[in-house]
Amino acid sequence: MRDYNGVDLRNGILPSHTKIDIWEEYARQVLLWFEPSTYSSLVLADKPDLVDTFSSLGVEVTRSFPEGSEEINAVYTRYCIETDPKRRKRFLERLSQLGAQVNKYMCLHPTGRDDFSLILSSHEKKLLLLNQKGYKVFDHNHLFIMSDILANEAMLKDALLRFGKTAAGYEVSFERVIVVVPGYVYEFNLCENSYSFVELNNSKQCELAMKARESVLEAEQISNR
Repeated sequence: MRDYNGVDLRNGILPSHTKIDIWEEYARQVLLWFEPSTYSSLVLADKPDLVDTFSSLGVEVTRSFPEGSEEINAVYTRYCIETDPKRRKRFLERLSQLGAQVNKYMCLHPTGRDDFSLILSSHEKKLLLLNQKGYKVFDHNHLFIMSDILANEAMLKDALLRFGKTAAGYEVSFERVIVVVPGYVYEFNLCENSYSFVELNNSKQCELAMKARESVLEAEQISNR
């Protein structure tokens, strides 16, 4: 049983290890919003991260961010919970070295390269695991990727082509690749060789993130009883 004395679960930074992974639950919430007819019965699992056994659907969840992005998140988290002014100053200096900017409300990451190279790499790594029995294979296998790129039509067309070429080299592949970025959801349907995108504005993203957080908190409170 975890000891949460002194930890503000409701308003503060979540513990580093929780019963439910916040990003997997966030993915579930986004998918439920994006296409409830397909994703309404997903539950959290492992290898893959989200499953609907009745529909034989498995969704693997991953994140694809530039080098340094994860360190920025970690340092900013420590900065938020630190109370010593000298240590807070050191965290700010490190964030500045990493190209991040901190204001009263958030931490802004440096502008990265807007291309699909990291996403394509993540797709192929997950394909390899899927075919090496690293994940349970379902009748329908989907991949959910979180990123921070901003794509135009040409980039989406090229990504669809490259997803398809990579998948053709494997016996088992992902039917759909769903990429969630700030402001949008990009959906690549490899069975139909098509792509689409829908707006996911900041307020809706925050709403879905808060729903995910609530689910994490409920699970922690139940496990701590």
